[in-house]
Amino acid sequence: MKIIGKLRATSAGGPDGLDPLVLKIAVDVLADPLTSIINRSLLCGVFPEKWKCARITPIYKNKGGKKDPNSYRPISCLSIPAKVLETCAKIQIVQFFEAHSLFSLSQHGFRNRRSTTSALIQMSSLWQEAINEKKISGVLSFDLSSAFDAIDSTILCKKLRLY
Repeated sequence: MKIIGKLRATSAGGPDGLDPLVLKIAVDVLADPLTSIINRSLLCGVFPEKWKCARITPIYKNKGGKKDPNSYRPISCLSIPAKVLETCAKIQIVQFFEAHSLFSLSQHGFRNRRSTTSALIQMSSLWQEAINEKKISGVLSFDLSSAFDAIDSTILCKKLRLY
């Protein structure tokens, strides 16, 4: 109910045409059956087949030729129940990783009370320490915006199973 309550009413619906506003209005009736489906999915590790369908929209990356397919990134609009399931899984994974201190101290992205600002504060503090200790300090910056695309999902899933 809490996750459905936080859904934006303007969220894009998936191929099933279910509007998030309808789910928000009918949350009292739909929460129990949806919770049952989500719990069963999480327990058995199987994402409901019908929820795997998505409406794909190509979004121009603002670089490269507009006729070049590589200049676009796909945006998948899943059904609203699928988005709720994804959110439940994310919450459980993050809580587990936080509770067992599995995140690196230097990881700031996608974590509560951490951001690009906290990352910059940590880095500038380390640089200042190096300067105070008369050490040489340098910075090398990378654009990691496409880094997730390079991750082998089978390896990622194997690592998650180990955790």
